[in-house]
Amino acid sequence: MKKMVIVLLLFFLLFGLINAEENSINKMEKNDYSIMFDIKWNTLVFLNIGISFEQKIVDHFSLFYHADIITLLVLTVMGFDVEMHGRWYPLNKEINNLYLSLGFGYGQFLDTGQLNISGRIGWKFLNEGLIIEPFIGYTYSPEGFSQYYLGFGSGWTF
Repeated sequence: MKKMVIVLLLFFLLFGLINAEENSINKMEKNDYSIMFDIKWNTLVFLNIGISFEQKIVDHFSLFYHADIITLLVLTVMGFDVEMHGRWYPLNKEINNLYLSLGFGYGQFLDTGQLNISGRIGWKFLNEGLIIEPFIGYTYSPEGFSQYYLGFGSGWTF
């Protein structure tokens, strides 16, 4: 299980670095990258606290890397989750409106590790480099720890 987590984290890091280098060769535009912190409440009464990085790859599309710590409402750590998503912004070529997201990742809850597939829909509000992002989503796990969640993120672009 630990090897799988390390392999996924290295894959995400390597993929992000390759894309970042390709984008730095091209002219980097304002608001093409963002960092956010978020909180998610899921149907099993857990609170997830996370951090994410998003990078625009072409018009209407971005890559979204995310990591969560899964806690009880009394902030007792119960597990973690790492994911990589592709995001599609159908209304505008910029990454600051309605988005649909689909991704995969690995999560560990208590002593059980599992691969998962997740989808998310939300709206990214961007105002002078600051981000506010409400969203809802669903994470499916073949091992049985599937869940709906509601969340809110905030951060900045550069």
